[in-house]
Amino acid sequence: MNSLIAPFWNICRFRLGPQDLPCSTALLRGALLFYVLISTVVSGFDLEPASAVMAALVDAGLMLSMIWLVLWARQLTPRFMQSAAALLGTGILFGFVAVPLMWWQSQYTEPNQALAPSLLILMLFGWNVAVIGHILRHALNTQFYIGVLMSLLYTYISITIIRAFFVASS
Repeated sequence: MNSLIAPFWNICRFRLGPQDLPCSTALLRGALLFYVLISTVVSGFDLEPASAVMAALVDAGLMLSMIWLVLWARQLTPRFMQSAAALLGTGILFGFVAVPLMWWQSQYTEPNQALAPSLLILMLFGWNVAVIGHILRHALNTQFYIGVLMSLLYTYISITIIRAFFVASS
């Protein structure tokens, strides 16, 4: 199990890139499954169970579509499997850290009481954006700041779509 987690952890620590992952359909499928599961749990703090599942599926679909689109635009589609696995695998790790923080935050009845978990969630969010930028930098052979800007754009689009379809309806 450690051999499965270690590469993703090292990507989160900026020590490896997506190119260091094996080009494996099984890895991509497994990462997708666990990403949807952990995203469902994370979304479940704000959404009804059915909406949380749908939001997780939409989020995963958006992520895979985004990486495919940018790789296609740069004529780098052979990098899709490793890049997608890196995004999903690191997302799983961030999800596992986010769940206890979100639970902690949910224990407070007043928003101003949840300052500590909210700040930790914000820091985790920033780290996640940087890691996505790191993955995009390697996948696209570009500068880190370009990857981070693309990460911020993707995150904004993803949050906007999820909120439009799921938060307003719950």
